Amino acid sequence: MKERVLDLQCRSMKNNLVFTGLYNVRDENTEELLRCFLYNELGIDYKIEFGNVHRFGRYQGGGRPIVARFLYHCDLQYVLDNAYRLRNTRYGIKQQFPKEIEDRRRKLYPIMKEAKRNRKIATLVRDRLFIDNELYQNVTRYITMIFYTLAIIYFKRENYDRFKDYYYKGVEAEKKQLPSLPAWDTYSRKKARLHIKLLEGFSDRYLEGPK
Repeated sequence: MKERVLDLQCRSMKNNLVFTGLYNVRDENTEELLRCFLYNELGIDYKIEFGNVHRFGRYQGGGRPIVARFLYHCDLQYVLDNAYRLRNTRYGIKQQFPKEIEDRRRKLYPIMKEAKRNRKIATLVRDRLFIDNELYQNVTRYITMIFYTLAIIYFKRENYDRFKDYYYKGVEAEKKQLPSLPAWDTYSRKKARLHIKLLEGFSDRYLEGPK
């Protein structure tokens, strides 16, 4: 039910953009102020049709944010496509989302930046992150821990083939994690790495996973 309400809220905001960095002007016409901004900063020289334009929220660096509802989604997308022109300025443009969705997105921003730094294609759609066209799911750590735990269980049972099988599955799972999400140095991980050393005669060539 909660997710359905969030979905409805997102749909109601899908044609909204939030603009920050525009100073408050006494007795301002907010819509006209926004049009001047779009022309001067983004070079948009045609009249965009708005349903509503107003300020909201708290003051941020001299002015409250402006939210604008676009009548045509193609206009909204054109503004977003030109937002790169605002790099290294005080201005910002972003899509509007409910607070809970925005909080989820905020947690994904560092992961998206890390992926782009590693020359991966990263796209944030609502509260879902796609990396190289695959949905990013923050479950790799748990999977890694499960593999290492199973490896220890089979080591204690002296089933060394199954032990090595699960150990290397844990290693492969770690490799799929982004550098910004290093593997947890849990008891199971430490113990499994110690066991593989003992089993393979302390040879480092068997420790191919992240250290």
